[in-house]
Amino acid sequence: MTALATIEPPAQIGPSFEAWLEEGRDIAAQRRNLTWAMGDHLATGKRLFPQQWELLLQNVPEDRKELQDAAMVAETFPAALRAPALSFQVHKYLAQLDPEQRLPMLKRAVDERWGKKQASRVLTEHKQETAQFDDDDAEARLATEMFRAWNRAPQEARRYAAPLLQRAIRNGFAAINEDEAWDE
Repeated sequence: MTALATIEPPAQIGPSFEAWLEEGRDIAAQRRNLTWAMGDHLATGKRLFPQQWELLLQNVPEDRKELQDAAMVAETFPAALRAPALSFQVHKYLAQLDPEQRLPMLKRAVDERWGKKQASRVLTEHKQETAQFDDDDAEARLATEMFRAWNRAPQEARRYAAPLLQRAIRNGFAAINEDEAWDE
């Protein structure tokens, strides 16, 4: 006699892909909310307890710069001015702009769906395009020209220049002699 048996696939272990994906979205949203909540909390503490603010920064295990940045971003972008579609990090880059430039750039960031890298790139370009320097400050003007040239240079050129610059620094900011740079 021949018996037929139906073999059922084992029950799925763990959540479905959709459930797993939704859980990840929830965790990301919680993280965003916590970052803003910490920034708001720190900004409030800085405003209400300015003397204790420095004490707090000296006595917490968190990175001091990270805490200062969180407070600054929350102060710069109160809840009503935040773009939920953008990360805290994008807001952090935009907070470095002049006040009258922030909201138009925030709108652009939302429209173009910027991430952290895009915000950093656009901010760097914006600073280069709009930088205003006093003509009497030749050192600042020359340094800025060097920074801009460095930023425009391809990565291979930067790799070539880096050891030359390091040698010049080691030699008390001496002039760079390319021919001797590789002799070390």
